[in-house]
Amino acid sequence: MRSNFGILVAGVSTLLIGLSVQAQSNAGKNQDPSNVSTQPRTGTPAKDIKDRDGTATSTNATSESDTEITRKIRQSLVSKDISTAAKNVTISTNGGKVIISGNVDSPAERTTVIDSATAVAGRGNVKNELHVTR
Repeated sequence: MRSNFGILVAGVSTLLIGLSVQAQSNAGKNQDPSNVSTQPRTGTPAKDIKDRDGTATSTNATSESDTEITRKIRQSLVSKDISTAAKNVTISTNGGKVIISGNVDSPAERTTVIDSATAVAGRGNVKNELHVTR
């Protein structure tokens, strides 16, 4: 009985090693080298959404403008004399609407962050989800 168990363990080990070697040797075989980018990914990929008439439209232009809005808000915050926590709040932009979330050290910082975001995105386009921690 003990020798059968040893044979079973050896067989399973051999099978697993063989599968591992095969997976490693196949790892790069099906890649088209002309389709592999060496550049880092930037921005947000376009998503298809349904327009009112039911046709799919691309949101690539919206994604690019959302990225630009987020970048401008972040740039504005970094230039302010506020805490590191306030400079590192989360900025989520979708369709020109901005959600600011995270922690700030004071009500004054909360106002500074929201005013900076509003200056970029426009009045009525910023949702405040900030929490004052001190």
